[in-house]
Amino acid sequence: MSRPIYAILKNGRRYEDINYLEKPAAEEKLSKILDAREQYSSACSSKPEKLKFSIVELDKPNKAW
Repeated sequence: MSRPIYAILKNGRRYEDINYLEKPAAEEKLSKILDAREQYSSACSSKPEKLKFSIVELDKPNKAW
């Protein structure tokens, strides 16, 4: 049995081409992404984004479903 890997999705599509071996690493990266996007929208006085980010467990590295 292969070890699961994790990927970050934005609105159901892969956000980056990086796979994470551990879920906490993916969660940490997602937290940084969300913080950076929030800081940018605050600095630009823009409306909050309505994007859905998620972390998925994958059996195959190239598949995001």
